[in-house]
Parts: sequence; C-alpha cells; structure tokens
Amino acid sequence: MNSKQLQRLLIFYSAVGIFAISILVAILSIFPLYQQLKKGEERNLQSALRTRTLAVEEFLSRAKDITAQIASRTQAKRELESYNLNPNAGNSAAANLTRILTDALKETEDLAGITRLDQNNQLIAKVGLSIPNPLQKLSFQDSKNNQISHPIRLNDHSYLIVTTPILNSKKQQIGTDLVLFKMDRLEEIIADYTGLSQTGEIFLGAFQDEQIKLFFPSINQPKTLYEPLIKALEKNRMSQESRLTVVPAKSWIHSQVIAFEPLSKINWWLAIKIERNELYAPVNRQLITIGIVTIILSLTGASGMILLLRPLAGRAIIKADELEKQLQEKNLTLRELNYTQEQLLLEIRDRKQAETKLQKRAEQLRNHNTVLMELAQHRAVNKGDLLTAFRAITEATAKMLGVERVSIWLYDDSKTYLQCLNLYHKKIDQHSAEVKIRVRDYPAYFQAISSQDILAAPDARTDPRTEEFLEDYFNPLGIVSLLDTAIWISGEIVGILCIEQCETIQNWTPEDEIFVRSIANIISLAIEARNHQQAELALKESERMFRQLAESIDSVFWISDAHGEKIYYVSPAYERVWGRSCRQIYQQPQCFIESIHPEDRERIIFALTQIASAEYEEEYRIVKPNGEIRWIYDRGFPIANDQGEIDRVTGIATDITERKQAETALRQSEAQLREQKQQLQQAFKELQRTQTRMIQSEKMSSLGQMVAGIAHEINNPVNFIHGNLLHAENYIEDLLNLVQLYQKYYPDPPPEIEAEIETIELDFIQEDIKKLLQSMQVGTERIREIVKSLRIFSRLDEAEIKEVNLHEGIDSTLMILHNRLKAKPGYPGIEVIKEYGQLPRINCYSGQLNQVFMNILSNAIDAIEDVHYSKSLPENPCNPGCIRIKTERIADNWVQILIADNGSGMSEEVRSRLFDPFFTTKPIGKGTGLGLSISYQIVIEKHKGQIECDSILGKGTQFRIIIPIQTLL
Repeated sequence: MNSKQLQRLLIFYSAVGIFAISILVAILSIFPLYQQLKKGEERNLQSALRTRTLAVEEFLSRAKDITAQIASRTQAKRELESYNLNPNAGNSAAANLTRILTDALKETEDLAGITRLDQNNQLIAKVGLSIPNPLQKLSFQDSKNNQISHPIRLNDHSYLIVTTPILNSKKQQIGTDLVLFKMDRLEEIIADYTGLSQTGEIFLGAFQDEQIKLFFPSINQPKTLYEPLIKALEKNRMSQESRLTVVPAKSWIHSQVIAFEPLSKINWWLAIKIERNELYAPVNRQLITIGIVTIILSLTGASGMILLLRPLAGRAIIKADELEKQLQEKNLTLRELNYTQEQLLLEIRDRKQAETKLQKRAEQLRNHNTVLMELAQHRAVNKGDLLTAFRAITEATAKMLGVERVSIWLYDDSKTYLQCLNLYHKKIDQHSAEVKIRVRDYPAYFQAISSQDILAAPDARTDPRTEEFLEDYFNPLGIVSLLDTAIWISGEIVGILCIEQCETIQNWTPEDEIFVRSIANIISLAIEARNHQQAELALKESERMFRQLAESIDSVFWISDAHGEKIYYVSPAYERVWGRSCRQIYQQPQCFIESIHPEDRERIIFALTQIASAEYEEEYRIVKPNGEIRWIYDRGFPIANDQGEIDRVTGIATDITERKQAETALRQSEAQLREQKQQLQQAFKELQRTQTRMIQSEKMSSLGQMVAGIAHEINNPVNFIHGNLLHAENYIEDLLNLVQLYQKYYPDPPPEIEAEIETIELDFIQEDIKKLLQSMQVGTERIREIVKSLRIFSRLDEAEIKEVNLHEGIDSTLMILHNRLKAKPGYPGIEVIKEYGQLPRINCYSGQLNQVFMNILSNAIDAIEDVHYSKSLPENPCNPGCIRIKTERIADNWVQILIADNGSGMSEEVRSRLFDPFFTTKPIGKGTGLGLSISYQIVIEKHKGQIECDSILGKGTQFRIIIPIQTLL
C-alpha cells in the first residue's frame, strides 16, 4: 500500500469516525432534553386543567354564597318562623316570602328559580322556574347540609339545584331553600378549548352509582369515542389527586393523553382529552429540528476534515489537536442547548409557583374578611366592653396571622405612658395585661409610629426604628419580627396594636398590613362605643348631682310652668321656710300666693305675670301658718325649649329675715346668695351644653345613617330600572319593526284590526314611545345623580379626618337643597353662581364641613325667601334671588370659601350675636339657634380655621370660611 492509498484511508476513516462520534454525542444529549420537553407539555396540560378547575370551583362557591345570602335574610326568616307556627293561617307570611324571594331572584342574573320549604319540607313559596317534584325530594334528603345537585335539563337548558338549610338564631333548622342556578357560565368554561389545539376536549362529570357520568358530552361525536376516557377515569376513581394517563391505541398516532383533576368539596371531576401526537407535536418538531441541525453540523465537520486532511495527511498527529478543538466546540453548543432547556423549565416552574401564590393570597384575603366581619359584629365591640372585646380581637388576630404574640396598648391621659390592656400568648393560649412602658424611653419608635401610622419590621432587632427595645424587651422575650399600627380616634392616636413573632423572622405582606390596619379600626370602634356609654353615665351623674345640690342648699329651689299654674319641683327646704308641706303646693299651686303678705301680694302677682319675658327678682314677706312673718328673696329665670319657646321657669327663694334684722347678716346672706346663684347658673350652663352636644350628635349621626340608607335603598331599584331601559328600548324597536313588516306585507288588514289601529293611534304611539323611553332614561340618570349626592352628604357621621374634594361636598349640599332653589309657581327660584378655584384635596372632617355648608346655604335661602315674599309679584322678576359660591387657595396651607346672598341682610346687633348658642331671629318652631353656633365650633375648634360674617341690612350677607389644607390638630 503506497502513501497515497494510506493517505486516502486515513482521511476516510477520520471523517467517518468524526461523523459517527458527532451523531452519538448528539443522540445522548437530545434524549434527556426530549424527556424534559415532554414533561413540560404535560405540565402545561395539567396547568390548563387546573385553571379551569379553579373556575368551576369558583362558580360553585359563588352559587353556595348566593344561596346562603338568600337563606340568611332576617325578614324572610321571621316570615318563615311565623308560617311554621301556624301553617293554616300563613297566607300572609307566604305572600311576603314570595315577594322577598322575587326581589332576591331579580338581584342576580344567574338565578332561574327559588323554592322555599318549611321545617316539614312542605312547599311554602316558589318564584321563577319550578323544580320538578322528584328532584325536590331528592334535593332535600340531606337538607341539614349545603348540597349541589348534578346538572339537570329543563326546557333545553342546564341547571344546578343548590340546597341550603335555613337556621334560626338557636342554630335550629326551620326550613330549606332550593335554588335553581343557570349553568351558562359553567358551560362556557367547559366549552372553552383555548390552548388545547384541534383534538383537545374538556369533560365534566361525576362518579355516580359506581359509574362515570358525563355532564356535557360533545353531541358531535359517537359515544364509542368516550369509552377510553371512561375506562381511564374508572381506574382513578378511588384517587382524589390529579392524574395524567396515556390511553394506548392500535397505532401510536391515535393514542390519547387524559388529564384528570377532582374538584374539592364535591364528588365531581374535570378531565381534558387530547391526541398524544398533537400534545407532543411541538416537542417532536423541536427534536427533528435539532436532529437536522446536528446532522448538517456533523456533515459539515466531516467535509471540512476531508479538505483539511487532504493536504495535511503527513501531519495527522498535529491536526488531531484541531479535531479535538472542534469536538469541544460542538460539545459547548450542546451544553448551551441544555442550558436553554433548563431555563425554559425554570420559567415554567416559576409561572406555576406564581399561580399558586395568587391562589393563596386570594384565600388569605377571604379569611381576613371573614375574621374582620365576625369581630365588627361582636357584641362586646358594639357594647363598649373593652376587656372582652380586646380578648376576642387579640386571640383572633394571632390565630389568623399565625404569630406568637398580639397586644393592645393605650396611652394614659397625659400620654406619658403606654399601658398594655391585653396581651395574648398563642403558644400557651393565655391572656395577660398590666404592662406599662414610658414614652420618653423609646423616642425613635414613637416618632416612627406617629409619622408612618403602620410600622413593619421583619427583623426588629436591627431596624433603627425598633432596635432600642433590644435589651429590655426583645431579647428577654425572644421577639424577632414586629408589625405595629396606631389606633386613631377623632384624628388623634390613642394607642397601638402590636403584632410580634418570636424565634423566626416574619416577612410581612401587604395583606398583613391591611388586615392589621382594619383590626385597629375595629379597636377604635370599641373604644368609641365605650366613650359613648361613659358620656351617658356622666350625664346621669350630672343630673343626680344637680338634684343633690338643689336639695342640700338652705334656699328653696323651684320649677314651674311659664304661667305659674303648675309646680314641677320644689326643694324640701320649702317645708322649713314656708311651714307648709311640699305636697300641698304640688296639689294647690295657688297656696303660694295666699302665703304672701297682703301688702306685698299685688306686687308679686304682677311681677310673676312678666316672668315669661324677663328675669324675675323680688323681695317679699310671707306669713307662716303659725302667724310668723319671714322675709323672702326670690329670683326666677325663664327657660326656653329647643324651639325657642318659654316653657318653664326656675328660681330660688331664700329666707332673708336675719338680713333684714341685722346689716351684718344681710351682707353674709347676699354673699351666700351670689355664690349659690353662680353655682346654680354654672350647673345649668354645664347641663345645657352637655344636652346640646349630645342632641346634636345624635341628630347628625341619625341623619347620616338615614341619608346613606335612603341612597342605598333607592340605588338598587333605580339601577334595575336603568339597566332594563336599554333592553326595553331594543324590544320595543323589534316590535315596531315587526309591525312595519306586517304593514308592508299585509297593507289591507281586516276592518276590526284597522279600527283598533285608529283607536289607539298607532302612528302616534310609534313616534311618541321613543321620546317616552328617552325621558325615562333622563329621569333615571337624574335619580342616580341625586343618589350620588346623598352618598357624599351622608358622611355626616364620619369621625376620622380624610382627604376629600371640597367641591363635591358643596355640590352634594346644593343637590339636596335643589327643591328649595328651583322655580315654582309664583316663585322665580334662586340662581347659584359657582366660581370654583383650583383647590387640592382637603384633609378635614368632611361630614362636619358638609353640615356647615348646609347651615349657611339654608340660612341664605331663608333670607332670599323673606325678601321674595315681602314684595309684590311684579317686583320679583326684577330682583331674582342669587347665591354666589367662590373658592380659592389664599396661602400654601389655607383655602377660602365665600358664600354670599342678596337676601334681607341683618343689623349689626344681630350680626354680633350670630354665633351665640340658641340665638335666632326666626319665628318660634322654625329655628333653634344652634346651626351657626355648631358651624362656628366645627370651623374654629375642629379645623382650627376662621369663619366671619359681613352683612348689610336690606342688601345681603356674605360668610367667609378659611380652613387649612392640612388640619392643624
């Protein structure tokens, strides 16, 4: 063999060896990649099945929730209990139940019918689509628990029957609700084949009587095609876990892959069937592409080696290094391909983890809302029983968040100390209290909680806001993580809710912070309920002390009506001074006049007749039954009611006989009298202020609740009407088109129909009915605007400072007063001119500012009406009423609201007393004199602002309100 042949053999065997090695390395690298890609497609299939399973479970959960809401309606329970007590005379209760169930049926589009049974499972009322009797009996066989039936077919539509027991306050079953739900949404979920290629199908079924039952089988395929699916599911019916099964066929191409997923809390399952070749088609395409590329690269490498070895055959050993380098480059390419595959698998895993995390967060929010609802309705919270309420709150919070310690701390009156009222230890399940810390010892922490409202510190030992607790608090107790929030009442921090985790670091989530903030609000509600009860007790104590004061003084304290014809009260000192019994003056008020000395009697009688208009102050003599004469100093005060009417007189009568006898005794008696007068006046003023505050607070709270309730009750039917107007317009348009078609193809109707057309004026109806629907649309829009204004104005009882749009409050007040502003027969109406400036959102008590606007605008309307009704009719159009509202920002932190009218104005004397309590210029029964006084307190005391009034008699009045953008408390 010559050198040329040897060279050829060397080149040939080298090229073949390189090609074979390349192919072998590619096969060994591609096989695990193929397995991973197949698993990725299977996980994608299971993920698609899981997504649809969650959608089905959400539909079933919503059906249960709606049924539970219908069964829990209080009024319906009362009617059902009434019917159970006397079924023979329960027609009224059955009618009321039918009405209530009809309202419930209209609220949700998914409902098709509601059937209510009594405690003996006898029919009481049904609305909507009826449930066949056999299905009714089957549905309430286990009526003590919530049940969902298998889908049924009625009128060519699929429905679900949800059975829910109705329980009374003692958890006793008093009836059963059978609710028929439409399955359109569920059918859409099952029919959604998005992402399942051409052969993918979704099935929903159940295990019933040891057999597989399909709810929505495809009607376009023969039943025999479902037999592989049924057989595969029967093998897995004992398992409650997700499965993926390959059903073999005669050829690999027709094999099927079935993914199976059971539904939680119900004996249903969801399955996806797809052809195996179509499921793995992307994998096969990638595999073929990689194989072709590998072969091309191998052939290219072999060809290149031939070209290189031909001139360099004599130097084969040297060129072997180059061949090895090329082999390493190919291996590097394969490793990069493997890396790409791993990154793809990691991305799929991350997406699955994100979906799981979202599901956990949704479940966590539902649990948070359940706990918050239970605590907000807790009896101790609403009654102001702080110890019981705090125990329930701390224990529920610790269990919900899974933390070791939850505590509630409140400031003392001077805000020097922070005292723990309740601390719950989850590990030992115990409550403790009586721990106190001094505020000045931890300045960084208290500065942070005041400025940030909520303080989340996963590692509290190193956090600069909390590390000052390390030696004295964290280390002894093993505390690692901290989540604290301030407790606010009326814009002021009164305490702190503290969440602590021991031993391990707790990374707080936004959901945790929102939940803790809500718990702090519930604590604020409990404290405010306690304060309200304490205020009521303080009022009763004030009344008791007043009575003790009146009965303990030596003088005679008395209360009578405005004319002295009836005595309401006389203190026991009357029996000692007058020498007559108190019972006698109650029964015969005129005996008081008879006891006055004859020389003084006429003067005192005249003075008493003037007491209803001015204070009464007289000295006179009385004659006791034993003939003894005593000098009396008597002073009375008229008392006005809320309407400004004098309905009673109170006074104090003192025996001044010794003062008349001696000058020294006189001076002492006068000093004593002045002191007693001051005490009495102070007691009256304090009582009056307390009563005024409580009355006004209750009025405004009730008004806010009433307005919010009315807005809610109006909103539901108006939305129902407004939403159906569009459908009504479409239906009427279709009917009119149908009538026109009849007229087109049947131009000569029978005489009877032609006469009826003329009678009802069909042409006019066709033209006018569209205008009628448009006017109804405008009417519902108007009502919705009014409801929106009522909701804004119903913030009257809000106690917290909030950022609000000041213009919304003014507009809502004008909307409520619209009926008084608009023109009426004989009354031209009042024009409102708005000159709104560019204002930022204001940090204020929005409901109380709405009250100020209501008081000022109502007074402006009254003043304009006084001018209108004092003029003749021809004069009124020349001088129409006008209210001008102007807003502007006058400094960095101050805004100004000007409200001016062209009403009757007021004198300087009236203007100087405008903000005094109980001062009013309106007739008795129309004004209380409290509106502007309360407005003054709201602006000056609550918001640290200014309120001024400029007025010219006969010209009009202007109020100037200046408030800070950020309220300075």
